[in-house]
Amino acid sequence: KHKIHEEEERLRLATESSQTGTWDLNLKTYEIFHSPYLAEIFGYERDAKILHSTMREHLLEEDRKNVVEKAFEKALKTGIYQYEARVIDSNGIEKWIATNGKVFFDEAGNPHRMLGVMRDITDRKTNEILLRQSHHQLNTTMDATKLGRFDMNPETLEKFNFSPRFYE
Repeated sequence: KHKIHEEEERLRLATESSQTGTWDLNLKTYEIFHSPYLAEIFGYERDAKILHSTMREHLLEEDRKNVVEKAFEKALKTGIYQYEARVIDSNGIEKWIATNGKVFFDEAGNPHRMLGVMRDITDRKTNEILLRQSHHQLNTTMDATKLGRFDMNPETLEKFNFSPRFYE
């Protein structure tokens, strides 16, 4: 028992230091056990116990239908559960989450349990969106000024990635 407790403590420290929530879902009853950090992702106190249905209610409707439900259906066939989706936490803050999980099947081949991790990836997604917007603005500006462009390796002075306008 002491060794199991030590292993659980190591796992808890590893997941919390990487800001990762863990969950264990019974696919027959939909009872879920989750780590304290998972509650924080959804805007609850660390000691809150959140129902699976409550977590799903936090999903943006569009992402629930088009991303999460499709990923769930696929997971029941492949055993792998992965998605990135938006949620509105209990404080009304929109966040991005990433989930990775594995489905376990019983002797008859029926899915009975799913284990996984969840991370708040809001910062990463925000940066991706800002980068896409920046690229769009740069490309719009380049088109408006009718300038061509290329990239260059500053060490070798090799030029590459020429725009169509550059060739014109």
